[in-house]
Amino acid sequence: MSGRYGSYVTLDEVISAAIALAKREIKERNEELEGKALEDSANAIGIGAVKYALLSVNAQKVVEFQLEKALNFDENSAPFIQYAAVRAKSLMTKAEEKGLRNWQNTDFSRLTDDDEIKLVLLCSRLPDVAAYAADTIHAESLASHLMEIANVFNSYYSRVPILISDTETAKARLALSHAVYCSIKSGLSLLGIDVPDRM
Repeated sequence: MSGRYGSYVTLDEVISAAIALAKREIKERNEELEGKALEDSANAIGIGAVKYALLSVNAQKVVEFQLEKALNFDENSAPFIQYAAVRAKSLMTKAEEKGLRNWQNTDFSRLTDDDEIKLVLLCSRLPDVAAYAADTIHAESLASHLMEIANVFNSYYSRVPILISDTETAKARLALSHAVYCSIKSGLSLLGIDVPDRM
């Protein structure tokens, strides 16, 4: 865009392009998702990607917006954070299918892995980070904190067998995953970003 040359792109055009790109990416990753579910997910991901790309940068800095980067499902983007939340939520469904109920009442001393400790601390700090972001009008601090939660959780999810462990450990890991889901969903909501049901 250039004010000098009268060259610009409207926000509506950017959002439409983001939704279209999100829809294409979703179809590649999840062929079963279609119809209204696909539309809803594409809207949440596309709009969330644009919002996050703008809010994750200090307002005093120049924003260099790249659509492909904003919609990168694999790192540093709203879709990456949303995917972590969807993964965490999917564990609750899988737990129900395996008959793991009442996992809220659990022995948290079973959480001894380094990433488990990090996730507990990161989730517990969310209210303070959100308050700081609001008080100082620095949304990027909240965006960065959510990215850190998603990074640690995605690594943890890939490395640790959350449901394939003894029942009490599985319950503790499920409770932690639920905390991650709630933290990400709440934090993104404060940024005006939705978490889709499926991706």
